[in-house]
Amino acid sequence: MTQTPTALKVPEGLSGISFTSARTWRNMRIKFDWSNVEEFVKNTPSLKPKMEYMKGILGSVGKYFGDRLKVESPETYDFTGVGDCYGEFAPEFKNSLAQDLIIQIKPYNESTGWFAAAGACYLDGENQRPIVGVFLLNFQHIQVSDVNESWITQTFIHEGMHVLGFSGWFFKQKGLTSTGYFQGNPNYSMLKGPKSLAFAKEYFGCDKVQGIPLENGGGSGSQGSHIEKSIFPNEVMNPAVVYPAMISQFSLAILEDLGLYQALPNDGSHQEYVFGKATGCSIIYDGSCATKEPEFCNPQKRQENGTCYKNKQGKGDCRNYSTFTGNCHYMTPKYNGLCTKEDAGNVKYFKNLEDYGPHSRCFELETSTSNQFEGGCLRSRCEAGHVEMLFGEEIFTCPNPAVDETVQVNTKAYTGRIQCPSYQEMCGELLSKRCPMDCYGNGLCMGDGTCQCFAGYSGKECNTCPDCVDETRPFVTGFNSGKEPAPEDPEEPEKPSDDDEEEPEEPERPSEDDDEEKPEEPQDPQEIELEQNLYAIYVKLSQLKKNINITTLMEEYWSKRVTEHPSNDQFKENQAKFTSKRSKLSSELQTWSSQTPNLEQQLETLQSDSERASRKIWLTQLFSL
Repeated sequence: MTQTPTALKVPEGLSGISFTSARTWRNMRIKFDWSNVEEFVKNTPSLKPKMEYMKGILGSVGKYFGDRLKVESPETYDFTGVGDCYGEFAPEFKNSLAQDLIIQIKPYNESTGWFAAAGACYLDGENQRPIVGVFLLNFQHIQVSDVNESWITQTFIHEGMHVLGFSGWFFKQKGLTSTGYFQGNPNYSMLKGPKSLAFAKEYFGCDKVQGIPLENGGGSGSQGSHIEKSIFPNEVMNPAVVYPAMISQFSLAILEDLGLYQALPNDGSHQEYVFGKATGCSIIYDGSCATKEPEFCNPQKRQENGTCYKNKQGKGDCRNYSTFTGNCHYMTPKYNGLCTKEDAGNVKYFKNLEDYGPHSRCFELETSTSNQFEGGCLRSRCEAGHVEMLFGEEIFTCPNPAVDETVQVNTKAYTGRIQCPSYQEMCGELLSKRCPMDCYGNGLCMGDGTCQCFAGYSGKECNTCPDCVDETRPFVTGFNSGKEPAPEDPEEPEKPSDDDEEEPEEPERPSEDDDEEKPEEPQDPQEIELEQNLYAIYVKLSQLKKNINITTLMEEYWSKRVTEHPSNDQFKENQAKFTSKRSKLSSELQTWSSQTPNLEQQLETLQSDSERASRKIWLTQLFSL
């Protein structure tokens, strides 16, 4: 599932806030004003569960920034002069407060394409750091569930970074933007801050990198205020946040280049991010689809792509986001297919076999159809130089630690083939980066190996709560964190004598009557093409609707300023500009909407009733983004 959040355009002439004491570097202090939401919910009581849910989500967001980011600030700021920021603040906020950032929550409940937006309203009078901001929150698209907790939290970490200054307006104010070479374009808009540029060269392994490309697709809320999705498809600050998004060192380096923030040492503020790492200059110079990396995929070759996400923490799909990525397709995480998070709605191709939770990873398993593989979540560990996984109560050991290979499994729970990863890939790289018990899926695993717990959870493993249950199986609990030692070269096994040989037993095979869930059959190529076209159209519709709503908000903002200052020609010009833009966007929306009925009708002729019902759910989710 994706979201397309937006950075609100910062109005010209942001006001400065005074301060009352000497400055020091400290962990950021954030407070949210829910007064407008609480008043809004009084008129719509059915929204109260969503409000309480979002209070928990934003509590997690505030805790992330408070725990993982530092600012230079005085002990208190004088907020008494704060006025409108898409709504009035509660009286308690109009005082001298020991807070570094206060954020207004502006509620909506509209059947529109946009989900959330954010921006700054007031700045520190000395260093120009945002200290008052707003989150626009559309309750219409909030679905209360445990599995949504992770991706909604990351969506609002994205929004929080916009408030902190991750936007085109601030980039230009700080002199960080320029142009450089990217995928054939010598004048591509880029960020060239010293920390982020140095990290990009190190990360890609290319000294010729000229900057971090900024997004050039989508509307004004996306362009220039996000990093380029075609090479950062799962990074938290690309314009279409996926589940689960990753807070990478790129975003933290960009914030530090603003000169207003400090990340924690020892990778404590970001997560482990691997997309395109060490690919050299090809991803920048040759076009992202040209590189032969496992992140890229071909929608016509599902089995060749594989069905696991690259880091094996979950299942993946081959997707395209045409608004931002052109013709490139990427392996993206499958919604509710994160192996480390157990949930009643988990995607399971192997119903009675898969095991979600701590240390569970995705492996390619053969289905009942010969040579057809699907991703399955299995508990795994590194033991004595080999990769092991749990099938029911039986431990299976990948026989050859040196290579990736497909091997036969014969256990009571499963009979078939599995694609065993090499020890170096699984244990030297992927599992070595895990956090204690994978944070039980109740928090974010940070780059320093610590858990950033979501609201309501605490403890080293984020598993302290009234209803939390600890894992007890030794296979799982005995797998200690830390990098596993490299395997030694295996000795030549002693050959048994003829007298010692025993005829192996024929492995028990499941009968045809066994209640085994059959995986989905591969899609018809025509159906795939039609579905991709529909997907592209609905993403475009979502983007247009969101831009219309944001443009309407800006039109209303300048209309209010014109009412307050009727003789100000600049305010009138701004209002007219947004009125014209809204009209053009509405016409474009009508044009795109007219393209959907024929494609939907063609797709339905290829699908059964059950498939239509499933697709209708998918389109409903997509259209609500």
